[in-house]
Amino acid sequence: MEGRVGDTAADRLAGEAFTRKKLKGVADLRLKRRLDAATRSARAAREWNAQVSSALLEDTEHAQGFIEAETPLERTVQVSQQQLRQVADVQTARRAKFALQLADTKLGPYGAAYSRNSNHLLVYGQLGHVATIKWKDATMECERFLNETVRHGIFLHSHNYFALAQRKYVYIYDSNGVELHCMKQHLHPSRLAFLPNHFLLASVNDSGKLTYSDTSSGEIVAELRTKSGRPRDMSHNSYNGCIHVAQQNGVVSIWAPTAGQALAKVLCHKGPVSAVSVFPEGHCMATAGDDGSVKVWDLRMWKALHEFSSFRPASMLATSHSGLLAAGMGSYVTIWNLLGSKKRQHQAHNIQLGEKGAGGTAPPYLKHLFEASPVESLAFCPYEDFLGVGHASGFASLIVPGAGEVNWDSRLPNQFETKRQRREREVTSLLDKLGPETIALNPGFVGEVDKNPKARLMEVRQAAADANAAKLAKKTEKSRARGRNKIAKKIRRKQKNVIDERSVALREKLERQKHERERKRHGQDMDASKQELGALARFAR
Repeated sequence: MEGRVGDTAADRLAGEAFTRKKLKGVADLRLKRRLDAATRSARAAREWNAQVSSALLEDTEHAQGFIEAETPLERTVQVSQQQLRQVADVQTARRAKFALQLADTKLGPYGAAYSRNSNHLLVYGQLGHVATIKWKDATMECERFLNETVRHGIFLHSHNYFALAQRKYVYIYDSNGVELHCMKQHLHPSRLAFLPNHFLLASVNDSGKLTYSDTSSGEIVAELRTKSGRPRDMSHNSYNGCIHVAQQNGVVSIWAPTAGQALAKVLCHKGPVSAVSVFPEGHCMATAGDDGSVKVWDLRMWKALHEFSSFRPASMLATSHSGLLAAGMGSYVTIWNLLGSKKRQHQAHNIQLGEKGAGGTAPPYLKHLFEASPVESLAFCPYEDFLGVGHASGFASLIVPGAGEVNWDSRLPNQFETKRQRREREVTSLLDKLGPETIALNPGFVGEVDKNPKARLMEVRQAAADANAAKLAKKTEKSRARGRNKIAKKIRRKQKNVIDERSVALREKLERQKHERERKRHGQDMDASKQELGALARFAR
């Protein structure tokens, strides 16, 4: 648990510096009471941190709850879901049985999304069947038949609101299924993403237009064009708030609402990128391409950590808090344990996947087959060891040991929160809402102070001068008259000031021709004047 109360240098200084003897020497009673209260608070915070640290589980693979093979010949991929339900506890086994068989409705294929506190599930069919469920209790909250195409759906800041990317616009509904807003600025959306710290709803359509809107005020924040064709997938980076867009040219572009162009572009695959997903810690990104490869990228070094091939191209990806990667390939769902525990996450650039299996692929962690039902969407349930799978026939829950966060922070969305706590959290989130200008590749720039403002100003001015000089150097000739910009005229103008033997001979020739014309014209004028004088021409001088 990071950032606990009382774990700052100021609190430690207050607890160590102001002892009882030093407080006796303070004459001001009001100041003395304030120093005494600060000292007591710092001492209590240190004791509380020590108790919590002793209760936290160690950061090992065993504590994370991953499956461990007993012998080198065993593989965890051989463990089936039926075997996991038999050895799991009663509550986990009961929740693993939660599944929806909706093949008779013929409104699929179905997609799914979990709420931030993991208690609610949104299920949407491609032909307009939408439902929200308390999946842990198997209780239906609302169900609607929209009779319209639904491409994607997500929860917003609370499970009481969810957004759907329908055929033409984005619609927002409440927990009772009542339509609240129709966002006509989001035209023909294909994918959605929600930024909880900024209260921004982002959508991308088939033409590559990325639109941001503020859900607290309803205003459009930015409209950007990716200019790279139809996007295949989109993912949100929870660390810095950037949007990652998978494109047809093999590039994953990273966007912010305040930038007119992409902050960065990563060439990930030789062919189109079919899926992209950012790990919850925000430092790694997983991509899948139509070339059949799956890669994990380090967003700090901009290099591939892992690369392996799959038996068929993956159409979707999902990542968990513990570093698991799930890929949907047709009717198969394959899960890899790439990053493992947090201790291994910090050393991700030094990790090796181990021996490669047959066909050059990394050995998977778990695998499951949905017979005659292609997989449509994947989503890890926050704080739970479950993977939600939406497929052509409905929805299913898979047990994935070690997928959930072991030591979760109650200051984040609390799965045990009451109605009053939820309301307080919504108000606090609105008060702490960040502006779109705080979204950047390096969010650490917020709060920084330039050590030498004058040097920084000179650097900016020099960069501007260099940019202007380069622009003036590339200045093209203006079109002054018709035909002046033809190739022959341009070449002739360029050769005008060039002096060589050919140009000198040509100029001498032109001068001789000019003198000859002048001489002939002068002779013709003399003959004409003689004819005009007639008989008196012999007296002309």
